[in-house]
Order: sequence, then structure tokens, then C-alpha cells
Amino acid sequence: MKKLSHSDPTSLGAIISSLGYASDEQLQRTLDGQQSVDVLMGKLHVADGVLTLEELEEVIEIQKDLRGKDKFKRAMAASAIALKSRGKSVGELAQVVSTKTTQIRQLCLAKSNGNSR
Repeated sequence: MKKLSHSDPTSLGAIISSLGYASDEQLQRTLDGQQSVDVLMGKLHVADGVLTLEELEEVIEIQKDLRGKDKFKRAMAASAIALKSRGKSVGELAQVVSTKTTQIRQLCLAKSNGNSR
């Protein structure tokens, strides 16, 4: 029997757990079922009712971003997990990032004009 491990923080199980979509026990049951069926884990999670199709798509997108080369996308994916695990939505994350980006641009502009605060 394969044992659930979150040693790879970009694994499907680790992301699902971090987002609070499923408990480790639910993930372990699906993992146990996968050994007898040749189906992708994500599809088994949906079939078992652990995830909705929309949640699976979100998890896969986050996984792609975490494993990608684009540092900004990796940071956004990690932030999305952190915020969602605290009950915040990705939309709220986008708003925070937008606000902070505007503030940083204004500070940079002020410094370049010699008007540092």
C-alpha cells in the first residue's frame, strides 16, 4: 500500500490538502483506490467526491504555476494557497496584489522624481 506523503509541496495531494479541499484521510483512501485502477489521481478525487471538477482544474493550474519557470506565477500560486488556506479567495488575492503593485509603483516614481517620503 502506497503511503500519502506531502514531501513534494507541488504534488496534487499537497496542494489539495493546503487548500483545505480534502483531509489526509480522504486523500489516502483515494490513493489506496488508485493502486487497483489505472486512472489519474485527480479524476479519482472527482469520482470519489473529494473534489469538484472546478476545484480539480484550479489545483492543476496552481500545480502548473508552482512547477513552472515564471517566478511571478510561482509566487502568485504560493500566495493563492496561503490566502485560500486562510479563507481568502483568489479574487481577494488579486485585489491585494493590485493595490500593493500600485503602491510600489508610486513609491518608485516618487523616488525617481526625488520626492521620497
